[in-house]
Amino acid sequence: MYFTVNERAAEVGVTHALLLIVRGLIVSPSREEFKQKCKRTAMDPLPPNTEKFNGGIREIIAATTGKSEFQTAGEKLRRNFTERGFRSINNVIDSYNEAAFFYGLGIGGHDVSHVRKDAHLEVTLSTDEDTIIPLFDNRIKKVSPGELIYKLENRTAAWIGSKDVDSDEFRIGDETNTCAFVLIGHSSVSATDLYTVSARIRRNLVESAYDADTANYETQEFYYNTRPLP
Repeated sequence: MYFTVNERAAEVGVTHALLLIVRGLIVSPSREEFKQKCKRTAMDPLPPNTEKFNGGIREIIAATTGKSEFQTAGEKLRRNFTERGFRSINNVIDSYNEAAFFYGLGIGGHDVSHVRKDAHLEVTLSTDEDTIIPLFDNRIKKVSPGELIYKLENRTAAWIGSKDVDSDEFRIGDETNTCAFVLIGHSSVSATDLYTVSARIRRNLVESAYDADTANYETQEFYYNTRPLP
């Protein structure tokens, strides 16, 4: 898959990003042992030094929306699971939700089973013409212009701004076999930080799976850096 961060996104603080592709997935309930791990993650004290993941994305959202009072996807997830406990959905979604809670950042998880292997995913800012079909909806919503989004084959896959919305066109379901996980980077986190989050997702996918032959997982990581090399 072709992965880029364009100049408009770079100008508001997206200094780098990582795309993880995993093929060969079988969606099922999570293993009981993994559910217990997720519950412990949500109950234990928050890991130190993870605020950096959230702080940078707050700055980007503030810059692109003009808002000062909002919650990021990472903050909403941590509040929800802390107050209500970890809610298991399936092995794939649980795998990246556990990582998102642990590090305190929003992670985009999307079904790309139906997408060409040479498709283009681009992190950018929205224009007046961008729209999205929110998860579990069939209505087209207009995206506020100038806010952070990423697009796959010219379709908006996620809107990160005044709304935190993933597209129903790329919803992970029972028939999903290939997923894309998008990690947005900024000046507060390093490439190593993003690869560390990706490694936790990949490990979780192995630990959570009942039915899959995890040895046959095909994984690819695409890293894009907008900063000039030293």
